[in-house]
Amino acid sequence: MHTGLPTTFIRLAGCGLECSWCDTGYSRDPDSGRTMSMEEVMDEVRKLSLPLVCVTGGEPLEQKDCLGLLEALLREGYGVDLETNGSLDIGPVVKGAGRTFLSVDVKTPSSGMCGSFLMGNLMFLGEHGQLKFVVKDMDDLDFTMDFLRDHLPMTNIVITPCGNKDGALIAGPLLDKVRGLPPHLWELKGRIRFMVQSHKVIWDENRRGV
Repeated sequence: MHTGLPTTFIRLAGCGLECSWCDTGYSRDPDSGRTMSMEEVMDEVRKLSLPLVCVTGGEPLEQKDCLGLLEALLREGYGVDLETNGSLDIGPVVKGAGRTFLSVDVKTPSSGMCGSFLMGNLMFLGEHGQLKFVVKDMDDLDFTMDFLRDHLPMTNIVITPCGNKDGALIAGPLLDKVRGLPPHLWELKGRIRFMVQSHKVIWDENRRGV
């Protein structure tokens, strides 16, 4: 939901999932990054001097000091987003760094990681967070709408095409499905948004890190 805002990205290495369409596959390897102390990371953030910081990966919650990093960023007054793949417990983040905006993935069938989502995470998400679904095809879109109907998550919903070239294929059918939601699901209808991957608009999709 903060797409388009100037943001400092901190990418932590290591991820236990292997999504078929992952566009930062190199970051799955815990050794793909460089070792930095907490203060070195904070110094880099200060140099960039942007009010919003996104901690992403890999899967940032696989690093034991991730929570400490979130807390340090919040103490210095930064707005903080955490992007997580949904397979790990976000409860400690809510309890220890509650002002962090949580972007939590639900993996769709095309990812090859469908079923990895930890259902208990739904209880921790509210207005200050979002569920994100990356959609590649109509099977993914059907899965997404079924998930939303079955679980009625009380949080913001973001649906984004796997690649922006797929956007035109997804946007029309998504609009039709949202329009077709029955009246008792109108509250859900008002929380679904379609989002392109703006970093792939700004930079070449093949650029490392994008």
